[in-house]
Amino acid sequence: MRAIHQKHHNRPSPLIVLFWACCFGLVLPWLGFEGRWLTNTAHAQSTQKKAYASKKRYPRRIARAHTHHQPLAYKKYAAKRYKARNKAKRRYSRRYSRRYSRRYSRRIPRRVAVLSHAPGGPRTTFCAQLLRRETALAYVKSDRPLQTSLRLYIGHLRSCGWLQPQEQARVFVYDHRGRQMANIQAQHKTSAASLIKPFVMFAAYDKAHRQGIAPHRFPAALQIQIDRMMRVSSNSATNTMIRYVGDGSAQKGFQRIHQLLRRYGMKHTQFVELIPRNGRTYRNTTTAQDLNTLLSMIYRRRAVSAAYSNLMLRVMLFSRDNRGRTPYLRSHYHVTAATKTGYTRRTNGVAGIIMAGRRLGRAAYNLIAVVTRSSGAPNEWVWKRTSSPIVRRFSEMTYHYYATGGAQKALRQTKRRTRIAGAR
Repeated sequence: MRAIHQKHHNRPSPLIVLFWACCFGLVLPWLGFEGRWLTNTAHAQSTQKKAYASKKRYPRRIARAHTHHQPLAYKKYAAKRYKARNKAKRRYSRRYSRRYSRRYSRRIPRRVAVLSHAPGGPRTTFCAQLLRRETALAYVKSDRPLQTSLRLYIGHLRSCGWLQPQEQARVFVYDHRGRQMANIQAQHKTSAASLIKPFVMFAAYDKAHRQGIAPHRFPAALQIQIDRMMRVSSNSATNTMIRYVGDGSAQKGFQRIHQLLRRYGMKHTQFVELIPRNGRTYRNTTTAQDLNTLLSMIYRRRAVSAAYSNLMLRVMLFSRDNRGRTPYLRSHYHVTAATKTGYTRRTNGVAGIIMAGRRLGRAAYNLIAVVTRSSGAPNEWVWKRTSSPIVRRFSEMTYHYYATGGAQKALRQTKRRTRIAGAR
């Protein structure tokens, strides 16, 4: 009896068992759920921190997948797969960029689309290759005057039909060391197109100078108009500056510009009309000699004043130009030029100052190259595809003449002849 009583004495009471059962039955499920919730929250927060710290390597879908109930092996596999794929893409992009830079680097500019044959011209291999850069540069010889090379090239362009009978090529090259390198119909008047705009800039700055306005005090609103006129060839900005010169009147602006140009010897430039919205202005005229006079004054810091001349150069340095400062010259020779282009259905040309570049040395020269026609081109696409490459070839031939030492030889011969003539 004593053993039985001792056995039942060690057994807990049913009430105690029921009490503890109720306690554990209510508390343990809550503790278990809360524990899982805390674990999942900590895991999600750590995953978000990792994804934020390396968001360039892990996509959002993998970072979000960590919060789902997926096996750890799949998560590691997904991250590893994405790393390998991204690494391969980076490696391929680097390889492709090197290949692209070798093939299409700045040293090999984009080939400009030209016609295969001149409209109505002979369909020969010689004529088909005449507008190519290599063919044009082959005309330039260091022991031959530049004007002779340009005349020979223009003659072949005309015989092959690239220059029609009603079209004329005008080229003027002036070396700032005091020698004229080429003069092909530079004194003939031509429709000015946007080549009239440097004269408007010159007149606007001259008026401000006469009013006592320093370049750094020039009104910002007017400077914006000049930048638009010269850098992006805005016609509305040109009309605004003409009216500014004439105190609100376009006719007075024309008269004052004419008086200013005649004072400096530019007698053949004529302003007749404002530039219409469509840009078809044909009545304003100028010559290559007048453009060369203005560019020489700007380069020698004699236009208005030295400070205003520097401002004009700064404005023209950032003009949009692919004819005087061609992609080939920019990529191969890193040419620095202050230029202005002009284009209509009758005129396509460029006027500028070539100031610096590889293999140019201390030389600097003015280049005015214009292709003009007596009437508007019936097919503008053909006119643009033939005249623009011709102007580019004139610019590249001139620079190639300087880069190969032809200009230096010509200057030595001039000095030698002057010395011999003085000795006599």
